[in-house]
Amino acid sequence: MLKKLSRNENFITCIQCEKGGFLQIGPPKKQEVRCPICNEKQTIEKGADGDLDISMLLNIFNIK
Repeated sequence: MLKKLSRNENFITCIQCEKGGFLQIGPPKKQEVRCPICNEKQTIEKGADGDLDISMLLNIFNIK
């Protein structure tokens, strides 16, 4: 099931466990969410073209 969801442009995989995920339908927006699998709180936002925004990931991991 996760493999099928991962192909959906609206699905964002959990950055901690990579087993949970979130659907973000509609225009890109930042959301504070908690993974139902690992309980990790994180900020998600899909890119304008449906891809995960790489700059947001860099900010999460404090990479410059």
